[in-house]
Amino acid sequence: MMMVSDDCLVECPIDDDDDDDDKDSGGEEQINIPPPPPEFASKELTPSPKPPTPPTAPAPPTPTYHVNRDPYGINQHLKVEVRDVLTEPSTPHSVDWVWLYSIVGFETVRIWTYRCLSLLFAVPFALLAGIFLALLAWLHVW
Repeated sequence: MMMVSDDCLVECPIDDDDDDDDKDSGGEEQINIPPPPPEFASKELTPSPKPPTPPTAPAPPTPTYHVNRDPYGINQHLKVEVRDVLTEPSTPHSVDWVWLYSIVGFETVRIWTYRCLSLLFAVPFALLAGIFLALLAWLHVW
C-alpha cells in the first residue's frame, strides 16, 4: 500500500468573516489549488461534460413471435403438453367420486399425521427445552 507523504496535504483555512475582500477582486473568489501529486495526476486532459440529452419517447414494444426450435420436426416424440402429464388419459376416465374421496382421504391422513407426530414429539421436546432453559438460568444466577 502506498502512503501519501505529508507534503501532499493541503491546509484549507476557513474564513467565516463577512469581509468584502472577494468583491475587490472582481466578484470572483480566487481558489489556489495545488497540483496533485505525480502518482495521482493524469496524463490526459479531462474532457468537458456533455450536455444532457432530452428524454425521448419509449419505442413501442415489438411483438414477440413463437420461435420454432424444431424446424425439421426431428423431435416430435418430445412434444408433451401439460394435460398429458397432469391429468388422466381421455379414454379410461374414472368416476368423479373417486377424485373426491381420494382428496378427502389424503387431506384427512395428512392432518391426523401432523397432529399425532406433534403430540408425540412436540410435548417432550417442549419439556426438555424448558428444563434446559431452567438449568441455564440457574447457572447464570449461581
